[in-house]
Amino acid sequence: MNDAIASELARFRSRVRAWLAENAQCREAVSPPGHAADGQNGDSPQAVEAAKSFQAKLYDAGLAGLTWPEAYGGQGLTMAHERVFNEEAGGYLIPTGPLIISLGICAPTLLESGTEEQRLRHIPRMLRGDEVWCQLFCDPGTVGEPTHPRTRAVRDGDAWVINGQKIWTAGAHYSDYGLLFAHAGADVPNRRGLAKFIVDMRSPGVIVHSRRRTIDRTAVSEVLLENVRIPVGNLVGHVNAAGRP
Repeated sequence: MNDAIASELARFRSRVRAWLAENAQCREAVSPPGHAADGQNGDSPQAVEAAKSFQAKLYDAGLAGLTWPEAYGGQGLTMAHERVFNEEAGGYLIPTGPLIISLGICAPTLLESGTEEQRLRHIPRMLRGDEVWCQLFCDPGTVGEPTHPRTRAVRDGDAWVINGQKIWTAGAHYSDYGLLFAHAGADVPNRRGLAKFIVDMRSPGVIVHSRRRTIDRTAVSEVLLENVRIPVGNLVGHVNAAGRP
């Protein structure tokens, strides 16, 4: 590491340290060692609002999406900057648990496979916590294998019509959007007909119920999709994009 890079990282560390000291709670001061007090599984309305508020502060301070492209609200920095942030944040409670799926799964999927319009529309809002997403992956009887969905998507003019059921959906009850896996090929094997869609969770026909707790206290829901119409522009990538989500 040359002197210029080392100096830049040192300045960045100082900025992160000062920001955390002013805006976050010290872990040791709040909870005993080993106690999970940072609300990573918290899903109450208060926990969700706290996560969104904290994420907005991070974003407004230029500390969210450190390695993400600037075009989509990120900072365009290096992995070294992210390591510095994580080192400094380790001693603080970071109450962003309700956003893990949004920022850890859904946004990276849009970055990799989404259209430019989808990225510009959603990723900055996801990164700031203004949009919260869930993953609509698992169908009953598929043993958690999203590449063999029973949920079906049928093209109808300028819309897709979705019918199916998703289980083990964490965060469905407070999410604005969902990233859905469905089968969209009428006459091809399941794996070749795989498609991903953006679903507005407030759409008519989206029914969220049966909340229950898993062993780690995460609340999961069953989501029914009954003739849910979504725009054709909500297709992420291409139909027949088989493989990993």
